[in-house]
Amino acid sequence: MSKKRILNICPVGHDPVVEPQVKAYLQKYCRSDSEIEVRSLGEAPMDLEYYVHEALIAEKFLRQVKLAEEDGFDAAILGCFYDPYIDAAKELCTNMVVVGPGEASMRIATSLARRFSIIAPTQKTVQHMYDDVKKSGFSEHLASIRALDVPVTDLLGDPGATQRKMCVEIETALKIDRAEAIILGCTLEFGHFEELQKKYGVPVIDVSLAALKYAEFMISVRDACGWHTSKICTFTPPPPRSLY
Repeated sequence: MSKKRILNICPVGHDPVVEPQVKAYLQKYCRSDSEIEVRSLGEAPMDLEYYVHEALIAEKFLRQVKLAEEDGFDAAILGCFYDPYIDAAKELCTNMVVVGPGEASMRIATSLARRFSIIAPTQKTVQHMYDDVKKSGFSEHLASIRALDVPVTDLLGDPGATQRKMCVEIETALKIDRAEAIILGCTLEFGHFEELQKKYGVPVIDVSLAALKYAEFMISVRDACGWHTSKICTFTPPPPRSLY
């Protein structure tokens, strides 16, 4: 049986250090019948903390999504907690599964707990996350969004320091905000969830892994039941001639 191909698109510029780390991490948690590939956008901003940066990647990013389907991938992960252009990506694709880490992690969190808190990288990202939570329909489950005050590009620089800051914000979220689950709100906050989960005894959701496991699940239900993104009304695709 051929493996199911999943593409994790890092919606930022190429980083020869980070991309192999992301791939190696995701491979550890892949199902035996899954194959993960990680690609960036090449020349692009190195973070999506700013609305301007998010706007600048739109065309290049959506082309990557469409090319992934044409190349035979079973799923594409939009590798940022913001789920950049997820509606447009779903609109573009006919049969390929499209997954956003934000949407996937919140769906999983609300299956495991009534209230969750998000640990954001910086204060700059907090309002964007509030907007995304509202749009996704999870506002009533949100206990809080707390920031590490660590820029996205610095999250991997000192993992020990990053985790210590996570502990401070998680403890506040659990004690003060009455959160019952924690979402690590950036795809570069990976590699910490197991230690934090053991320490605090609540679900600590790594959004990169949430997206991977949700993609695997959605591939399986597509193949078993024929369920895929509806192509009427909301996600009706544009005419092919308008895409290039």
